Amino acid sequence: SDLSRADVLIHVVDASGSTNEKGEPVPAGSHDPCGDIVFLEEEIDYWFVGILEKNWGKVSKWPVSDKRQLLEKLAQTLSGVGANETSIEKTLHKSGLMEKKLEQWNATDKKEFCTKLREITKPIVIAANKMDIPTAEKNLQKKKEKFPSLTIIPCSGFAELALKKAAKEGFIEYHPGEKDFKELKELNEKQKQVLEAIQKTVLQKFGSTGIQDCLDRTVF
Repeated sequence: SDLSRADVLIHVVDASGSTNEKGEPVPAGSHDPCGDIVFLEEEIDYWFVGILEKNWGKVSKWPVSDKRQLLEKLAQTLSGVGANETSIEKTLHKSGLMEKKLEQWNATDKKEFCTKLREITKPIVIAANKMDIPTAEKNLQKKKEKFPSLTIIPCSGFAELALKKAAKEGFIEYHPGEKDFKELKELNEKQKQVLEAIQKTVLQKFGSTGIQDCLDRTVF
């Protein structure tokens, strides 16, 4: 139901490759996070396909007299995934199926239609998390090369949490999305090490922790 209502999705991916497809911790760099992106896209595609197939018996036999009626009928069938007549029309054009009769659609046509519909109705922003781990940088570049059309934002949930905690306790002044922070109190050695590491491996490299940027790009 959350997916049905969503206008856009944020897919949090372990960019360091230290979590496998089952969600289990593995040595950093041993898992390819590109597979996680493909997995989620295909899961949503086949969810759409399942809904279409479930209703295909009656859908393909509709006595549709014009294009507007076709869009209306398909939108009714797929309203549960957030589709409407506008998104259906865009999908038919992008998948090259606008002029093909429904009864002529094969399995490939249905899958292509559902993939394009998912791209239009459920755009996905990739939060490439754990960028504070060295193996993540190489994987980030790999993801950008493999998925040039996707919005992929380098993030560090660990860094954001640590900075917010330090700010809450009054040790630093930090505003989400900024590339720096200001020390307000004297830090102990351990605190200094953590914050210096965040400054060096995350803020200086990527301009921020990426969390606020991810939310901003998703909403705006």
